[in-house]
Amino acid sequence: MEKLPSLKIGVPSVRGIVGESFTPQLAAEFAAAFGSYCGPNEVVVGTDTRSSRTMITHAVVSGLLSVGCTPIEVGIVPSPALQHCIRTGNTAGGICITASHNPVQWNALKFFSSEGVSLSPNQFAELTGLYHQGAYARVPSGRISRLKRDDSVIARHLEMIVGALDH
Repeated sequence: MEKLPSLKIGVPSVRGIVGESFTPQLAAEFAAAFGSYCGPNEVVVGTDTRSSRTMITHAVVSGLLSVGCTPIEVGIVPSPALQHCIRTGNTAGGICITASHNPVQWNALKFFSSEGVSLSPNQFAELTGLYHQGAYARVPSGRISRLKRDDSVIARHLEMIVGALDH
């Protein structure tokens, strides 16, 4: 019996088995492609609680920095909180490192637009086109941005929810 491929590329995410098909190199390249798609702007990066999150986060941040983006690392957050952060933070988009319902050995990159919604099929096709071309405009060392950190994402999201309930 032929083994099924463990890398799945489909709207709006790239997911696979960590260390097999889903590697730091793959994560860095897709992040560079997404950063190229977004332009030299701020991009939010959040994760779920999987053990591979730190390794994949470093790769994603590296990929974003390499093309001139300013990553904003928000730590472990639920996807809706990440989406709220993107929407309200005037950022170019975001990447959630989460494999959702898949087994623990899996991880994924889920891509969000500047509106905080999943990329549309056309947007995702543009992103995967950039990835497959591998033609990213890497920035010289003097133009590499700095990683930012925001630990207030969950609190701001809860504040928004509570505010909505008060009305």
